[in-house]
Amino acid sequence: MNAQELVDRISKYLSDEARPWHFALLCVVVCLPNLVLHGNPGTDAANYYCPLIREFAAGRFDQAFWGMIPPLFPLLGGIVCALPGVSPLKAGQIVSILFFALGIFPLHALLRRTHSARIATVACVLYVFCSRLLRYASQGAPFSVKMFCMLSALLLLWELRGDVRRWYCAAALGLCCTGLALVRGEGVAASVLLLLWAVIGEGIYRWRHRSSWRRFVPAQTLVASAVFVAGILPWVAYEYQFTGYPVTDLRQIPYARMVLGGWAAHKPKRVRTKEDLDYLALLGKIREGTAFKRSLEMGTPVQERVRARRQRGGSRVKEVWKGLFPMFFLLALLCLVSQGWRRLGWGDLWLATVIVGHTVLLIVLLWRHELQKRYLAVTIPFLLGWAATGATISLRWLQRVWPERVDSEIRARVLIGAVSVFAVIMVWNGNQKGVSNLRDRFLDTRFRSSLQAGRWLRETGIDMVRKTPPRKSTWVSYHNERLPLILVDCPTTPYFGRCDKFLIPFRNFHVPAQELTEFCKANSVPFLVLSRPLDIVCDLPGSSRDAREQFLFCRRFGKKYPLLIYVYRPLLHRQPPQDKAAKS
Repeated sequence: MNAQELVDRISKYLSDEARPWHFALLCVVVCLPNLVLHGNPGTDAANYYCPLIREFAAGRFDQAFWGMIPPLFPLLGGIVCALPGVSPLKAGQIVSILFFALGIFPLHALLRRTHSARIATVACVLYVFCSRLLRYASQGAPFSVKMFCMLSALLLLWELRGDVRRWYCAAALGLCCTGLALVRGEGVAASVLLLLWAVIGEGIYRWRHRSSWRRFVPAQTLVASAVFVAGILPWVAYEYQFTGYPVTDLRQIPYARMVLGGWAAHKPKRVRTKEDLDYLALLGKIREGTAFKRSLEMGTPVQERVRARRQRGGSRVKEVWKGLFPMFFLLALLCLVSQGWRRLGWGDLWLATVIVGHTVLLIVLLWRHELQKRYLAVTIPFLLGWAATGATISLRWLQRVWPERVDSEIRARVLIGAVSVFAVIMVWNGNQKGVSNLRDRFLDTRFRSSLQAGRWLRETGIDMVRKTPPRKSTWVSYHNERLPLILVDCPTTPYFGRCDKFLIPFRNFHVPAQELTEFCKANSVPFLVLSRPLDIVCDLPGSSRDAREQFLFCRRFGKKYPLLIYVYRPLLHRQPPQDKAAKS
């Protein structure tokens, strides 16, 4: 088979023979490098998702849920993690990759209704080889679960637009809205907007098919809303018991206060404790700032307070631009410019409304917080219909400008080579995290230092100190009630050490030794795990001497990116083994 015959065969396959499950299998294949090689969880995965998944798989359900993290992703990850030999990070990656692959089916079905069958197939190819989707879908975070729920909800809305008598579509829409609300905090607002959209669509449909007044009742939307409310009700009840507000995420409390006027009929089960106040006081000593102090008064979790500074307008525009994946956005813009606005149909308006509405919703909800491109990347699939059209238009233009004297076989070889290089680059870029983790295992990196420090805490450090009472989760911070309890500035170390933590979400910080001593004494924290020597951290007049008197140096892991472990002397049970690196 020569190159021209191969091009014709691929073109025929894309037009007639391609099936969505082919692309779903391909999604799993292109994500395998990250699944196999990626072993260093990101900040959110190490702080929240992986610990929650681990506790659910261990059957410790009191520690498997926390008010800031909606429960769907930890629940699914915990079920997978219960299988033998599956780590919490791998369980989260498996769930995310499976939903990334399942997203092919609603995407293909939706684009078949708004575009041609060939464009829908090309869009599925772009979906599979989108490096940003590959990267986010294999990090062990709920990104792809939210994307799947949004795609499915939009497909069901389109089906109800054509015939509102499909009760099963209305019930499925309620389930998709439930999943959207239980996987991300902003999913509740998105679900409410989708249900309002369903009400408008059903009203228009019933108005066009003029009938009796009873037919104007939006029965299908009421069914979807009932399923949605019934689905989120257990979690809302848990949050109400936990916080005193009917929310699905701790970060919704400021908005609930504005709506309810400070009313709460139930006293929260776990409010700020003395340990929380000590923790906030320590962070307040480390970092001072107006925005930071103002966010402390709002009652939002501590990791969100750290990022509570307001972004500049240019930074937000930049994040929106990156979040929409510039390559596909430019192809979509080429499609819109070449075809003209007048040729746009209801399907194009439908998809554009989703993209703009979701972007505006995130900007409004995260106005006091940091807007990141990964929050906006879930709308990339809705661009793919236009991007696929732009790609076909580009190929048509290239064929027109191609010199006629060039043989068709050479043209086919160049086309195959260009597409192959594009696919390889995209897959390589999407799996870069796993490749870099493989390299980091053998080099002197922070990942390796964190891995060794966590193993030492789990195997040796826990026997060196006295047994301390476990910490319970509160509004301020999540605790898994495991031992030992450490104060750390590297979030992955507690994950590898399978221990509990107070996280210092700052780098290059300074704090008086007296503050550290009082905090460790009041909260029974036996270990400090720092990325810099304690003498530098406590580089204040007279503070270094006090730090050496209260904290004993134990171990050092790594040279270029070190992690140093100190033990609080009053909680020391037996002397630590001598560290040869410390002597040298």
